[in-house]
Amino acid sequence: AAAVELRPFGSYALNALRIEKGFKLGADLDFAHYTEAGIAPFVKHGKPGGPFVGELAQDAPSVAARRAAVFAVHTAADAAWSVPSDAPIRDRTGTTIGFTTSAARGAVTGQTIALGFLLTPPHEPLPSNDGLSVECFGREWPVELLSKPPVPVTAKPTCKTPPRDAGMDNETAATVAA
Repeated sequence: AAAVELRPFGSYALNALRIEKGFKLGADLDFAHYTEAGIAPFVKHGKPGGPFVGELAQDAPSVAARRAAVFAVHTAADAAWSVPSDAPIRDRTGTTIGFTTSAARGAVTGQTIALGFLLTPPHEPLPSNDGLSVECFGREWPVELLSKPPVPVTAKPTCKTPPRDAGMDNETAATVAA
């Protein structure tokens, strides 16, 4: 493991990395129809054994009554981990326009990023970022609705020193690093 710079990591780090890339798990998918959660490209229709629960309702009026969203929450440094699931997202009038499903302080961005849902169907325009906020634990934080996750799925971490091949001499390692 040391030869390829593998190190132990914790579940907070894993959670932060997945949220920054917009990867949905557990609470991010609970009670969401697949058309709302933004995972329709990963759903296979017509499997043997008949339709799965919700498959035939894909065109029903009640389906896709909300849409998945990614938010940047502008918290104070001491509260970067303070956004729980089900925290309401409100507009400037105080109307609840969405809610969070999970959040973490980003390992790459250093920002508090939250996944959640907007209570507007996908065919309606997105709400303005002006005056959005999230309330949690008696505090209110400004929120920015992001058009996409802040870390692209293709982004790979960079390491300052490349992993060394067991047979690589110092001169070769310096060339690879440059």
